Amino acid sequence: MSENEAVIQNPLGTKPLSWLIPHYAIPATVALVVNALYNIVDQIFIGQSVGYLGNAATNVINPLMVIMLAVATLWGDGCASYTSLQQGKGNRENASIGVCNTLATSLIMGLIVMIVSWLFLEPLCWLFGASENSLPYAMAYGRIIALGFPLMAILNPLTASIRVDLGATKIIKKNLVACGSNIVLDALFCLGFGWGVQGAAIATIIGELINVLWVLAYIPRFKNVSIGKKYFRPHLTIIKSIAGLGASSCILQLSFALISAVANNMLAIYGALSKYGADITVAAFGITIKINQVAVNVVQGIIT
Repeated sequence: MSENEAVIQNPLGTKPLSWLIPHYAIPATVALVVNALYNIVDQIFIGQSVGYLGNAATNVINPLMVIMLAVATLWGDGCASYTSLQQGKGNRENASIGVCNTLATSLIMGLIVMIVSWLFLEPLCWLFGASENSLPYAMAYGRIIALGFPLMAILNPLTASIRVDLGATKIIKKNLVACGSNIVLDALFCLGFGWGVQGAAIATIIGELINVLWVLAYIPRFKNVSIGKKYFRPHLTIIKSIAGLGASSCILQLSFALISAVANNMLAIYGALSKYGADITVAAFGITIKINQVAVNVVQGIIT
């Protein structure tokens, strides 16, 4: 089969929007909702094993995680848009270059964010609303979570590549397996071994690793994108185009991080004046945000 024939079979260039939108939006929405539900379950295990200080600590680290998600979304959404456009034009070469350049760039960015997080974790915790009581838990959770940032960085582009390469339903299976394993490991590490927030963080890292291994196993089955050494050679024009396409999603996530950080600090200040104290109000806000994320992810899945 020739390269052009392979591209013509891609539904992005042949199917009507009435078929494309539900075919790609529904799997993406289900995957995001499953992930949001896992975050809720995660908070339940932390609350049961550590208490409200554990919930408050994870909410302190949440802006840092959203910043990393913003970086991953920059390249993931940009890669999905760029690859879709190139496949629609029948340009398989540029689509392959786009995916490979994105993977390399996002991995480098993930490593940079991980190193910066490790070097400046304590001041970042204070900046994001930590208290003297929640700081030790936030530091313990954050140092482990930061180790998974490179995995998070490449997972988003890999998932986006699968979605646009005739593999939309693969996303659902991937998230169900990863989230299911996370829940089991959360129960084991937090309640069984008594590792507290560290156990929850380790479970999250293992879940990310399972996600990455799952999508890497799909690479040999790509139909319209090729992964090869020659495609990893930097193409600055293509990288710039991908970053431009993903910039709006990145800015949106950064705004969420800013709102979360400001809210944490305001709740810490005014919560300290109440009978409940600062940490309980920050913990309650974090749980509320994660419940609200279910509805947000439904919309995000549709528009992505």
